Amino acid sequence: MPDALALNLELLGQTETAIELLADGFSTPAAGGATPGAHFRHLLDHYQCLLGGLEAGRVDYHERQRDRGTESNPALALAVCRACREELLRATGSRMEEVVHVRTGHDPAERDWAATTVKRELAFCASHTLHHLAIVKMMARERGVDLGEHVGVARSTADHRKGGGAEGQAAALPER
Repeated sequence: MPDALALNLELLGQTETAIELLADGFSTPAAGGATPGAHFRHLLDHYQCLLGGLEAGRVDYHERQRDRGTESNPALALAVCRACREELLRATGSRMEEVVHVRTGHDPAERDWAATTVKRELAFCASHTLHHLAIVKMMARERGVDLGEHVGVARSTADHRKGGGAEGQAAALPER
């Protein structure tokens, strides 16, 4: 299994666990005003955009569903998360180097598209998911819920904390 796929599956697994642990306060705003459910819905929207755009070869993260049900109902969010994991396994494994186009810019009238690969978009989704899981982890702490030390922490950060530092990461880069 390609590393980019494995990482996303792992992060969606962390998302499932976090949804389950925060189900009681899923729609309760945290100090900043957002809810855990809003963060879960947002990160799942991005996976749905990627998966929905693969067949046409065009991924538009601006055209998200923004389903309030996923945001307010932990059972629905969990089902969407599990569906995303299953679809990622089915749809991306052999397509890592496949070229797709992603809409760029923030202006709704702008329809510029940039060439990228499925692998690169999985890297984006992983980074985006980590970011939102880190925020959810802070919300969980406010509520006295422990999501675990690895949730919302990038592998490079975990390696650095273990003493691997940047030197170990540089050796893993491919030669040009």
